[in-house]
Amino acid sequence: MALGDLIDEFNEVKGGVVWETKKRSLFDKNISEVVLVDKTVGNSHFRIYRNERFEFVFEHSGPFGSRKLAVDLNQVDYHDGIRIVLGWSPEETVMKVSDTTLDPRAVIVTAS
Repeated sequence: MALGDLIDEFNEVKGGVVWETKKRSLFDKNISEVVLVDKTVGNSHFRIYRNERFEFVFEHSGPFGSRKLAVDLNQVDYHDGIRIVLGWSPEETVMKVSDTTLDPRAVIVTAS
């Protein structure tokens, strides 16, 4: 299932998703930006992408304000893909990016 399909009107204000990907373009440093999600749901906007600094970025805005989280993909063993855990609510936005092994090393960032 596509990452954007996991974000809908049922989890617009408060929700979360877990998603794994091996998308080659996401890990290709010759591509400056790869957008996975750019979606408006109700009064909220979600943007999930890899930027030119090789960071995985989660931007979320809604009635409570805007938050932006970033994880340097060089800190994660992405060669076999990555697991992404996103959570959002009016109080806090959380992102966890890890490798897909049985003993993953994760980078976790939060914003409130």
